[in-house]
Amino acid sequence: MISIRIAALSLALMAGSQASYAAAVIQNLMVEYRKTPLGIDVAAPRFSWQMAAAAGERGSRQTAYHLIVKDARGNVVWDTGRVESASSLGIRYEGRPLEPATRYPWTVTVWDQSGTRLSAASWFETGLMDPSPSAPAWAGAKWIGGGGEDLVLYAPYLAIFDLSYAITIAPGSTRASFVYGANDSRLMDPNKNLFQLQNAKDQSYIKLELDISAVDGATSGKAKLHVYRAGYKDTDSAATPFRTFEIAQEIINASNKHAEHLVEIRSAFGQITITIDGKSLLAPAGSASTQAPPAGGGFGRMAAPNSVNLNPMGAGGNYLPFGLLCDIGFSVEPGQNASFRAVTVRNSRAPNNVLFAEDLAAPAYRGLFPGLVQPGSGRYSLAGGAKGLFIV
Repeated sequence: MISIRIAALSLALMAGSQASYAAAVIQNLMVEYRKTPLGIDVAAPRFSWQMAAAAGERGSRQTAYHLIVKDARGNVVWDTGRVESASSLGIRYEGRPLEPATRYPWTVTVWDQSGTRLSAASWFETGLMDPSPSAPAWAGAKWIGGGGEDLVLYAPYLAIFDLSYAITIAPGSTRASFVYGANDSRLMDPNKNLFQLQNAKDQSYIKLELDISAVDGATSGKAKLHVYRAGYKDTDSAATPFRTFEIAQEIINASNKHAEHLVEIRSAFGQITITIDGKSLLAPAGSASTQAPPAGGGFGRMAAPNSVNLNPMGAGGNYLPFGLLCDIGFSVEPGQNASFRAVTVRNSRAPNNVLFAEDLAAPAYRGLFPGLVQPGSGRYSLAGGAKGLFIV
């Protein structure tokens, strides 16, 4: 009788042990560390899984695995065969090239320390497998939404932008200005700005004046870019530059001072970084040199030499932004003549779509400055005359 009871107890323990093994499972099947991922563009994705033992089970471990991946038609594209390994993380795909926009079912079989087989299945789906817009996977695709002509420019709200223009100062003249940031409605209402300013129309603006009056061929004769800020703060002066930059003679000198020059600025929350003819060799007047700024300079407290903050509230993105695009235009002093063209406003983010540009070569001009453009001339022409000209 005792032997029968012992045998029965042994059978019960064995049954419990087998039940524990039966409860072990393969879980958390992942491809590229995600469960059933959609749109992966990895040519050789990585597979992972976990073996979970039953509660109270000790010493469970994987001793081998077998991965099978099939395509949408059920054809095997990768079969590892049995691999004697405990690895279950980051197993890289080594099968046939994966097709774009295809769902691939896959199964993994695992052997544990006792030789028991455990299996589980999942799937992943590829993306286009090619980021190029000309990839074959895009064949037949149609763009949704508008094109470049549908991009919206709301200048009074644009705080981050790229602005460029080409300027030519006529022989016999020495200076001309481009104007932006004019007529910010907040600076025209004392209840909408901290300094309680109430500017009339055209009394608040930012003006970039190219000045070649000192360029005479001497080493010290450098062109300057005067940056004026008017009506942004109670201490601003329309007659005194907020900042003056000296321009290296490598950029503007006696031989090219009346040639066309390209001025580009990148504005972020009122802080602008300036280049002329693609070069950043500018420095505040009176500084030691006009060396190129360090790469990536221009924003924040560690501003580059060719940068200036025009936001009276402070530098950086933690302040209310002033120096928005707002109204744009031109200015010349009495007796001064100049021309501008290629005035362009772009989105600062790639692909830097054009937000504003005008066709000045068209037979009939219907743009913002009708008095400045002769049909087909391709330029805005400014003549200061006896009183000067300020137009936005």
